[in-house]
Amino acid sequence: MVNYISIQLPYIKPWILVLLLLWSLFWKGWALWRAARNDHRGWYVLLFLLHTLGILDIIYLLAWGRRRSVWSRRWW
Repeated sequence: MVNYISIQLPYIKPWILVLLLLWSLFWKGWALWRAARNDHRGWYVLLFLLHTLGILDIIYLLAWGRRRSVWSRRWW
């Protein structure tokens, strides 16, 4: 006889899920765009693979995501 453990997840209203999705997509899109523009390949891959509801994306934008001047970019 096998005993199955059932886990019940709390009910989350659909509009809350939509808000979380839009929140996450906004921050992820902005952080990925900024990482690509700043030529931060490692950050780009990390941000693309990890989904943290925008937390890591916001940290990147605040700490490393500032625009670099045109003269400091690599041209090769």
